[in-house]
Amino acid sequence: MRGTSFIRFYRWGMEMKYHMGLYFSGLVFMKAISDGVCGEFSMETLHLIQMLLVCMAFAIAESWLFPSGEEQEQLRRNTIWWTILAHVAFVGGAAIMGWFSPAPWWMLLILLVVFELSLGAMWFGFHVALKQDSRQLNKQLRAFQKQ
Repeated sequence: MRGTSFIRFYRWGMEMKYHMGLYFSGLVFMKAISDGVCGEFSMETLHLIQMLLVCMAFAIAESWLFPSGEEQEQLRRNTIWWTILAHVAFVGGAAIMGWFSPAPWWMLLILLVVFELSLGAMWFGFHVALKQDSRQLNKQLRAFQKQ
């Protein structure tokens, strides 16, 4: 029993860190572009730590809203919460902590559009593309079991 709980916790941690890493990579990439446009070619360590912690908190919340391996009974409601949390975490974090502060207004607008497109792509990937594979495998398993 204890071993099973540990494995489940470990698997959760691995999946959560994967999502955290995706969000962190995206933030760092967007900051690099923004800073490059402004003539900056280094990043503050404090900003990177803040971004990492925000990404980790968001990935933990995301794993709570969309538990791995479970069917989503409240997908629409959880997606709305996920979207709100993403905007509070990333847009709010960027505004409060000044991650993109030297950027001109048009660069911030581009970053916001890229953010919205990235959120849509993440949601589609996790809840449509990956789930489609699972549905197909389950369908094949049922057909195999009937043989």
